[in-house]
Amino acid sequence: MPQTLDDQAALHLAPNLVVRAARDDAYQIAWGQGSDREYFITDSADLAGLLATMPRTTTVIDARRQLEQGLRTSTVEAATLVGHLVSYGYWLPEPAILTLGERSWLDVGWEDALDLHMATRGMIWSHDYSGNPQVMTRYHVTKNVQPDSPARCDGGQCGPRR
Repeated sequence: MPQTLDDQAALHLAPNLVVRAARDDAYQIAWGQGSDREYFITDSADLAGLLATMPRTTTVIDARRQLEQGLRTSTVEAATLVGHLVSYGYWLPEPAILTLGERSWLDVGWEDALDLHMATRGMIWSHDYSGNPQVMTRYHVTKNVQPDSPARCDGGQCGPRR
C-alpha cells in the first residue's frame, strides 16, 4: 500500500461505477470513462457487494474498516486492498463532477443511458448498416472510421440514407 495514504484522507468513488455479473460466479467492477475505463473481475460476491455499496465519499480508515469487516480479513490485507483500489482509480482524491446535462439524465432516471454515454465517451466508432433497418455501432481503438452513409429514421424505421 502506498505510504502516502493518510487515514483521514477523503476518498471519492470514480465516476460511472458499475458492478455486474461477468460470468457464472464472477463479478465485474468497472469505472471511468471511454478509453480510460478500468475494470477487474472477482469471484468474491462479498467484495463485489461491498464495492457496489461503498458511500460516494469516505475516508481511508473507514474504507479499510468496511473491507476488513465485510471480507473478514486482517487490517493489513484490507489496507493493502484500499491502496490497490486507490492506485487503480476506483477511489479518487477529488470528487468527479458531473456536467449539468449528465445530472439531468439522472433526474429523469436514465442511469443506464448515462452509464453507456460515459463508458463510450471519446471512443472511436462507426455504424454498421448491414442489418438494415437496424443500425449497429462498432467501436474501434486503432482508427477513426465514419459511417458510409448517415442514418435516417422515418416512421420508426431506421437505415442508410438513400
